[in-house]
Amino acid sequence: MTRVAVLSGVAIAIAGCQAGPRTIEQATSPAGDTVAVVGVVRVVGADPLTQLVVQPEGGEATAIVGPLLTELHQTVGLEVRIVGVTADAVPPVRHALSVHAYEALALNGAPVHTGLLQQAGDALYLMGAKERWMLVNPPEGLRAALGAKVWVAGEASDGALPVFAYGILKRGS
Repeated sequence: MTRVAVLSGVAIAIAGCQAGPRTIEQATSPAGDTVAVVGVVRVVGADPLTQLVVQPEGGEATAIVGPLLTELHQTVGLEVRIVGVTADAVPPVRHALSVHAYEALALNGAPVHTGLLQQAGDALYLMGAKERWMLVNPPEGLRAALGAKVWVAGEASDGALPVFAYGILKRGS
């Protein structure tokens, strides 16, 4: 697990004056240290006592808690980078993060892209934070999720993204 150093009071005051979202290096919380973890999202335990965790390769699992828990349940099997503050863990997991940000990275080695699903004419697009991809051969289940926040696994090329796999993170309103 990668820990981010807690900043001095002066640096926090300066970071608090900056415009835009804070980076992990700038963020701290009275609830605990800000931490980033990269690993595969898994469900551990048996019903009704399951926990959602991020399992780093060769490392110890970290339980996921907080406001993004429901959304992160839709990423089971994906490699993700989560960012949050340390929280109380429930055994058998020894570490927990209240996650306030995450990035989907890969599914079985294939890159994963996230964004909002939009349609223009007959074409379906994934509108990411920095890029837009036209989806190639999107299945009907994905077409039916217009306006939703989704992840799509596939190799993007020249603005086109063939759909290898997908998941709906948050339904549109």
